[in-house]
Amino acid sequence: MQNLTGTIFFQRIIAPRFFNRPTDEAIVAKALKTDIPKCLDYLAGELDGKEYFAGGQFSIADIGIATHFVNAKFVNYAVDAKRWPKLASWVERVHARPSFAKTIKEEAAAFGIEL
Repeated sequence: MQNLTGTIFFQRIIAPRFFNRPTDEAIVAKALKTDIPKCLDYLAGELDGKEYFAGGQFSIADIGIATHFVNAKFVNYAVDAKRWPKLASWVERVHARPSFAKTIKEEAAAFGIEL
């Protein structure tokens, strides 16, 4: 799952803010073109026909996966709803849950990110 959003989050948030290093856009481009779509294809396949990853109920599986999309949100990356409609809908639904929405807002403020 690291390749899902960790690469672009590190390159665009962590490296410049905490290591005083510029973003390596070549690494970001590879992640966006190759790594992330592979992960999203896999996740969309696992979600296919289900409301949540563990079936009909929100579970720790959803929490573990949804956190990666919080990092994606912080670097202005969103799941392409045309290519992965059910996955994009799932991300919106999970991030709208009160516990996620509150935490996303707090973390964005801690990083100085406007959403």
